[in-house]
Amino acid sequence: VLLALALLAATLYYPWVLARAKFELGGSASRSVAGHVEDVRLRAAEQYCTGILSSGENLWLVSRLEGTGLEHPADSRRLDDPSSTRTESFAHSWLGLSRSEPATSRLLRLEADGRFREIAWMNETLCLTASPDGRTLFALTGLDRPADTGIYQTQVLRSDDQGANWQAVEGAFMNPEETVAWSMRLHFHGDRELWSVGEPPASDWQTYEAPSIGLAYSSDRGISATPVRHAESLLLTLEEIRAHAPDWANWGDYNGQHGRIQTELVQLDADNALYWISQSFMYGPADGPYLDTTLNFSSRIHLQRQADGWRVASVERSNGESLSQVQRSQGGRIVGLLTTDDWQQRIVELDPQTLRWRTLGTPPNLFAPFPAGNGISELRVGRNTVLAVVSGEHEIPLWLTPSRSEPATVSASGVYYSTDWGDSWKKLPIAGYLGLLGFDADRDKVFWAEGQWYDSDDRNIYQAQLH
Repeated sequence: VLLALALLAATLYYPWVLARAKFELGGSASRSVAGHVEDVRLRAAEQYCTGILSSGENLWLVSRLEGTGLEHPADSRRLDDPSSTRTESFAHSWLGLSRSEPATSRLLRLEADGRFREIAWMNETLCLTASPDGRTLFALTGLDRPADTGIYQTQVLRSDDQGANWQAVEGAFMNPEETVAWSMRLHFHGDRELWSVGEPPASDWQTYEAPSIGLAYSSDRGISATPVRHAESLLLTLEEIRAHAPDWANWGDYNGQHGRIQTELVQLDADNALYWISQSFMYGPADGPYLDTTLNFSSRIHLQRQADGWRVASVERSNGESLSQVQRSQGGRIVGLLTTDDWQQRIVELDPQTLRWRTLGTPPNLFAPFPAGNGISELRVGRNTVLAVVSGEHEIPLWLTPSRSEPATVSASGVYYSTDWGDSWKKLPIAGYLGLLGFDADRDKVFWAEGQWYDSDDRNIYQAQLH
């Protein structure tokens, strides 16, 4: 009887673990309501440029949705040109995107009554960011500039009075090589120093005496900026890395000239910064239909401030790993995500003395205790916590599905946090796809909504303190 009960329990336990991961069951947090919206569509989220941002004294919500039919409050300010009838902007054309009608971005601010109130809107993409002290807001948009400006970068708006007034930045904002403003990644050092981190253009695109390396620096919150240049390209080419693969390797058309590029930067102190360029190339069997093998290469560039600006002091290259999502915690720790050629990930911390990475932890296993491939798609670093959006895939043994010639797989996602920097994890009751709305790194506070606007009428935005 005991043996039969044990076999029954084991038989039920395995599908329960798969269902728990697949349907994102479980997770706990001492949640409270951060605020609410009057219409559930006002919290519509997408994969980029939507969600919650804390700017110190205010909490902001950016939503974006096509064709809602929602009326705008009378005192909500329109930030785009109302006379424009275009349904497709230069930014969307450049990215190869199209749409039948413009998506409306709404900027809402949390009021004292607990309601998120719309204060501005536009029929374009809007990404909101703020200086560390919260005094300056930047709206990085997809709005075209007037044709006579000669600047082929979409508009950036700036507010120094918490959204009451917005001024267009007249010149190119930060890195002039960036065409679409909302695709820029901004990194502050202190309250005034600001970096724009992009992607180094291919050398044959350059019209400058010295190529850009994908960076621009500002000492005045972006009012003026200087691109960082170097005498030669810092990118490896496909021809240079071919020797790391067999002669029969099929490279397909995925890699282009430089593979897939990921850049990260951290300013260490007043005169030193580190810039990482990771490049991933893929190849496959000579006559196979897929590219299934990855080669990662990483370049660490030491930047030093000189009298005439920031300059490349040294370049150190390595292979086998790529680096992504480098962030400085509020306590000063520099944390990133390393991925190896076999897709294994490690959360790492930069040693301030040796400037080498040391391992802190690995991604949580969505299908524990059973083996699975797990990867972090989004990492947030707080003062005392690490927050991770995780995707995973479990392979069902063939003996459980004898009718199949190849193993079946189950995929899942979830949101986890760690208070010991990735050594152990706790699951949050947040959907892994578009569920996470924001993270206040200074206060270790997470924000989310229950379900999407199209399948839930819950109008609350929830929050939880993670330590």
